Order: sequence, then structure tokens, then C-alpha cells
Amino acid sequence: MSNYESFRELESRGVDIIELLSGDRSIGSTEFLELINKVERAGDDLYSDLLQLLTHRRFPPATAASLWRGILEHKEELTERLGRNPGARIAAADYLTNVRETLQHPRIVGREDFDTILHHVAVDALTGLANRRAILDRYERELRRSRRYQKDFTVLVVDLDRFKEINDTYGHSAGDRVLVAVAERMVETCRETDGVGRTGGDELLILLPETKGDDAVALAERLRQRVSEEAIAIDDEGGTVRLSISIGVATFPKDGRDGQSLLARADEALYESKRAGRDSVRAAETP
Repeated sequence: MSNYESFRELESRGVDIIELLSGDRSIGSTEFLELINKVERAGDDLYSDLLQLLTHRRFPPATAASLWRGILEHKEELTERLGRNPGARIAAADYLTNVRETLQHPRIVGREDFDTILHHVAVDALTGLANRRAILDRYERELRRSRRYQKDFTVLVVDLDRFKEINDTYGHSAGDRVLVAVAERMVETCRETDGVGRTGGDELLILLPETKGDDAVALAERLRQRVSEEAIAIDDEGGTVRLSISIGVATFPKDGRDGQSLLARADEALYESKRAGRDSVRAAETP
């Protein structure tokens, strides 16, 4: 889990990261320990994560560090002029809009309302998984983090076998039920730190941070078995179908050192799984 995702998880539980790290609020010992345990390491990416949390834009590390320092200095200036602390968010809005002109026409939205908006933007409406944009954004973040810290990172490309036949035979509502059931089984089998998203149709993408290829193949086999071991309800009258999945596996940096090549290798492994008769897992072969 990246620092940004850890920050989001803490904020969902009422821990205001921006207030704490900007000095707007003192931090208790319990919050301090929790924050330290959540922050992976205080590298340059930390500032990119903070600015993304604050603005929902991703800045390069050097730019983010400069902006964060500027925000804190601007907050001190505003505090001196106003005779009160306006807080990091107000200082950031003024600094990024009027001083650095990094943001244009920002809108004021309460956190609860914004979290609702963000949820709808990032979540696939049918399955509840991350949608294509959200899972690919996380894919790029995990790849950068793995490259920076020299960690293994494995991706699984998953395809539902003969899904078109289910739609053609039983209708699209039955197909929707199948997709939802498969998504639920995927989430139940994966770890909390893994990412599961729907990239389109019956195609799913699973991200396994800090996971070697052999361990990823073992997890993929558990996913395959979990999907095929139990029939899936397709209506309210007791109708069911059995389904299998095919999975392609590729690991950074062994199988690809950039986002495009790594996904391409996973896709090739998936096609090999299909050619081998479906209902199987294939790892990318080392070039």
C-alpha cells in the first residue's frame, strides 16, 4: 500500500494527515505511532503523496517538495498578517491559486461530499471494484514505488472464460451477476494491500505489491480455484452456472521494466492460458 493510500485510509478513520503534518494540530502518542507505522519511508515520494492528498493532483517529487515548503511558509506569513492561523488548506488554496498559479478556479467542497464524488469517480458501478482509470493510476504508482525501492511487483490479468456465451444464453443480467460474484471472490481471496480493478467487460486486473512471481502464481491458482469451486446464481429462481477464469502473470522487473511492457507480458501469458484450454494460470516466460 502506498503512502497516499495509507493516508486515505487514516483519513477515513478521522485522522487528518494534512493538519498533523502541517503543524495545525498536535499529535497524540497513539496517532503518532499509527502514522509512523503507516508511512513507508520519508523519501521524496512523501511530498508527492501529500500534495495528491491535498489537491488530488500528482506532482513530481521535486516539485511537490517545493510546493509543500511554500505552503508552510505561506501559512506562517498569513498567520502573522491575520493574527490567527488560517490552516494549511486555506494557505494551500491561496498559495497554489494566487502565488504559484498551479491551480485554477478551485471549488470548496466538504470532505464527506467530496469522498462521495471521489467514490463514484474511482469505483466501477457494477462490481464495486476500482474502475479502469483508478486501477491503472494505482498500477503506475505501484510501478514507480517498486522501481524506486527495488521491490518485486506482480500483476495478474484475469479473463472470464466463455463469458459471452453466458450473456448470449442467459441474458446480460445473468452476466452482471456473474461479474459481481467473481469480483467478490477476488476481493475475498486477495490481501488488503492488493489492488483489484475492472479494466473493461469481463477483464480484471490485480496488483500484487512486493510479491515475487512464484508467490503470485500460487495466489492466482487460489483465485482460479475459488471462482470455479462453487456455482454462481444467475437469477432469483435458483438458476446457476459454473465458470472458470484464465490468468496471466508478469513480474517487475523480471518480465518488464515499464508499465506498457509489463502489462504486455501479462497479456501474452493470458493468451497462452487461453490457448492451453482455459481455466489455467500462466506466468510470462523470461525473454
